[in-house]
Amino acid sequence: MPSTAEENKNDAVFAPINQDATPLAVQIVLPSTTAAPTDCPRTSTKCFQVTATQQWRTFFLQIFGISTLTTNAVATAISGEVIPPDEAGAVPAILALSRDQAGVSFTGGTVTISGDVNSNSDIVRTGSTSVTVNPLPKTENSGTLNAVGVITGFNSLPAARRKQGIASLFADPCAGALRRQDMEREANFASCLPPPSFPSNCSSSNPFTIPAGTYCSLAGPNNQALSIPTQCTVRMRGNYYVRDGLNIESNPNTVLDGEGVFIYNKTGAVQFLLGGRVTLTPATSGTKSGVLMFHDGVGDVSFQTRNSGATGARIDGIFYAPRATLSFSANHSGWPYSSTGIVAAAVQTSGSTLLTVNTPPGGACSNLKGGGLLGRVKLVR
Repeated sequence: MPSTAEENKNDAVFAPINQDATPLAVQIVLPSTTAAPTDCPRTSTKCFQVTATQQWRTFFLQIFGISTLTTNAVATAISGEVIPPDEAGAVPAILALSRDQAGVSFTGGTVTISGDVNSNSDIVRTGSTSVTVNPLPKTENSGTLNAVGVITGFNSLPAARRKQGIASLFADPCAGALRRQDMEREANFASCLPPPSFPSNCSSSNPFTIPAGTYCSLAGPNNQALSIPTQCTVRMRGNYYVRDGLNIESNPNTVLDGEGVFIYNKTGAVQFLLGGRVTLTPATSGTKSGVLMFHDGVGDVSFQTRNSGATGARIDGIFYAPRATLSFSANHSGWPYSSTGIVAAAVQTSGSTLLTVNTPPGGACSNLKGGGLLGRVKLVR
């Protein structure tokens, strides 16, 4: 059992109590030892125990033959595991980071969430918007609304699952995994490509693929929509690094087929105007597994459908826009958005949007190296 003993670095604390105290001894039982601390949860593999021991030479007690006293303090903790969601709502399916914006606003559509909805400001449901918040399987006390501000429009939800006025801000679970410096190193924006032009003979039998790579923008002239022509099938595969914004429009009788897609946008707004059949899904392996979009700018991000031609589309993955408002809207029923985690400055739904968020047990970005809640320490005793 490994142990360490060192001079107490806080002599100023102990000296006034007893000038004759011996150095503080610290003993650590590490997770690798065969004798795991008895206080560790049975399911934990990363539990450790720290015991601090101090021996004191007595004064008055010496008349009773007691020359020393030994005191100790024991703490047991879990390292590198997920903190249960009953502690500050630690499993975010949807997280609004900003304190200055509207937080999470459900102003239309049907929203189904597995996990928690966390906001550093407010959480609001208005009108006939349907919002269902479900607990995660085998995760105690999840399926809650947690707000630093106020929660309105959820009176039918039990009070125990509506926690407002939370004192501490929610941290960004994706910040350690999706970093600007990494994206810019991979992108090399100094040699970005111009937006692509769709060929006139583009069709379902002659599809056009937007090559993966680094683009100055993915928008038309003067940031107008980069419009997919009628009857055209456009494919996206791989990683797309964009310097100055996206504005992509799919018209009726078009196909936007994106599989294994990751989009990083440095600055400028992002807009998808969707009218045809659309599939946008992320990679299922690699360093950006499960992440569809990382928008690093302050311009808003919007996904908007305009007609029933988009029925049956699929947009999936983690949406990460820590400094921007992320909105989903539809002007007809039958348009499904799905996600494994939404983290943005603010989040909005409107119209007839169908949004489903099924987060993993660790919350958004927990599957990524450096993401989620990995590396935190939870005190057990």
